[in-house]
Amino acid sequence: MMDIYQERAVAFIHLMEFDSVIDESANDSAQASAILTALKYVEETTVKKKHDVWGLELPGKQMTIFSNSIAISYPVEYNSGALYQLLVDVCHLQLNLLDKGFFVRGGVSVGKLYHEGNMVFGPALAEARQLEAKVAKYARVVLSEEFYQEALEYRYEAHTIMEEERFLAQLLLKDKKDDYYLDFFRISEFNTLDEAMDLHKKTKRLLKDRLKNKALPKKAREKLVWFKKYLKYAKEKYSFE
Repeated sequence: MMDIYQERAVAFIHLMEFDSVIDESANDSAQASAILTALKYVEETTVKKKHDVWGLELPGKQMTIFSNSIAISYPVEYNSGALYQLLVDVCHLQLNLLDKGFFVRGGVSVGKLYHEGNMVFGPALAEARQLEAKVAKYARVVLSEEFYQEALEYRYEAHTIMEEERFLAQLLLKDKKDDYYLDFFRISEFNTLDEAMDLHKKTKRLLKDRLKNKALPKKAREKLVWFKKYLKYAKEKYSFE
């Protein structure tokens, strides 16, 4: 029997607090409109992106949106750094959704996957979902243990391993458990410094407003505090203010 799986790099992204927002939208047409606008924006900016960071075409890219989750994948045999390109796509997705008021959590993996149109399943997706649910915890996107090494192997064809390592180092941070996660609020992901500063200020206001809520559950507060610290790190590293 023919194997329907491909070797693909996949990101599973979860919109945090989405269920409570959906509940609120039942009686709030403005909230419902905001949700639709955010998801359509993601679809338009990600699916319609036809070229990678090197200006080359993006063959085999797939994206599926289902409820509060998004899956994006590339075939690993794509010879211009599919795994690196996936990380760049996820960084942009995180920024785009943050601009719409949504924090996201996710996992990135590589392995056997079927992804065609609205259908996506396989061991790689299962691992990415586990990373999102069990490891990420905060508003961040975590990589599987294998992903980094696979990204070096399936690097942009013009790069040496050392060059690819430098590019990956610009995208990643490592936590105390040695898990890599995306450093997405980087100055290079914005068109201008003003654009970066505007989103930084907007996000600070969003965090301040949500942390004012005295009824906020302890775990939700911890996640917002973590993101506040990450935002401070980004400000200090990239001089946003």
